Amino acid sequence: MARRGTPPLPPSPLPVPTGGSFGGVTVRQATGADVAPMAAQLCRAFADDPVMAHVFRDEGRRTKAMTAYFTSQMRGDYLPFGGCYTTDDHLGAAVWGPAGKPLLTGI
Repeated sequence: MARRGTPPLPPSPLPVPTGGSFGGVTVRQATGADVAPMAAQLCRAFADDPVMAHVFRDEGRRTKAMTAYFTSQMRGDYLPFGGCYTTDDHLGAAVWGPAGKPLLTGI
């Protein structure tokens, strides 16, 4: 769904990657079962990020708010379009909008 006045992006002619092995670490496309551990890892990664501290100002609720944010974004805007990747141990997480994906629909 495009925002009002913004034309939708055309579909990408390129295939969406499904993962691979890089330096002994296997990266794979995430599934719904990966969302919770990925959100937890992203919260740890962004725990002291100045932008996240500005957006989620209440330090006592920041982790809970960031977890809700990352979870909703992955489930609503990225996972359905193949834009979430992780490792089996969830020590790594990558989330992005693949080329040709509709504009964000989340919060």
